[in-house]
Amino acid sequence: MYIKEKCISLTRVGTLLDVRVFLKDSVLLIGKYQLKTSNKMATQNNEQQKLKEITFIDIETIPRTPEDRDFIDLFEKKFKNEIQAMIDKNINPLKSVDDMIEELHNSKAALYAEFGQVISVAIGRVTAGGKMYIKIIANEDEKLLLSHASAGLEGNAAYTYLCAHNGLEFDFPFLTRRFLANGMKVPHILNTGGRKPWDLPYIDTMQIWSGTQWNYKVSLDLLCKVLGVPSPKQSAVTGKNLSQFWQAENLTKDEKLKMIGEYNGGDVAALANVYCKMKGLPIIEESMIEYVFEKFEPNLLTK
Repeated sequence: MYIKEKCISLTRVGTLLDVRVFLKDSVLLIGKYQLKTSNKMATQNNEQQKLKEITFIDIETIPRTPEDRDFIDLFEKKFKNEIQAMIDKNINPLKSVDDMIEELHNSKAALYAEFGQVISVAIGRVTAGGKMYIKIIANEDEKLLLSHASAGLEGNAAYTYLCAHNGLEFDFPFLTRRFLANGMKVPHILNTGGRKPWDLPYIDTMQIWSGTQWNYKVSLDLLCKVLGVPSPKQSAVTGKNLSQFWQAENLTKDEKLKMIGEYNGGDVAALANVYCKMKGLPIIEESMIEYVFEKFEPNLLTK
């Protein structure tokens, strides 16, 4: 009664009915707030659980050395317009057409599974305890690398989703094609044959960010900056200069593989944190991330 009288005094309403309506509306508002809070907590719990079911992946690629002249001719045919444009713009008369084809091959081949190869794969997973383990598989022998990558992808059935940045257009199809090109079985999670698009277990952070805007592109580095996530792009290696870095002669192949692998692993850590940020989850601190370089055993080669 005191509350009702106080409400009457404060609002100066003329009847007890007004107060009852006021109290009823207040109860309804509180109920809606509690339901909304409960739903939000349930959603966050679901996202936390889903995080522990995701395999985060990133690949690094380089141009493949052409096996014979036919491959060079096929490359030239595919990029004839770009090559002609380079010829038209060439201000150095000493540069031959073959030199320009080689220059284009070095800059473009790594983007196409027909002319490139995988040099490093990093696979990251978050455990039930919240720690993230990132396995780095870097090797010049692509078939050996892919056999280890396959074992890593098939190794734990609890992780049912595969996440990458621009994975739908690059990482997933590139990996699939390189498995096929090497005469190897495609891991189940990458095998899309007979599956409907909505049944595919893929998560693409670029697609999440682009929303309804079709074919929108944004680099992982820029997305990290926008979302306030630590970026791995402070290495001497970057996606843009990786082909030139691999061809450099001032480092041994082992040194280059280590640096490429470290860069690759950093990309996966950034990828996972971009995903967490976009899903309203806390980012994974560096102290909770462990990087593990794969040790190679030739007997893992699959035929």
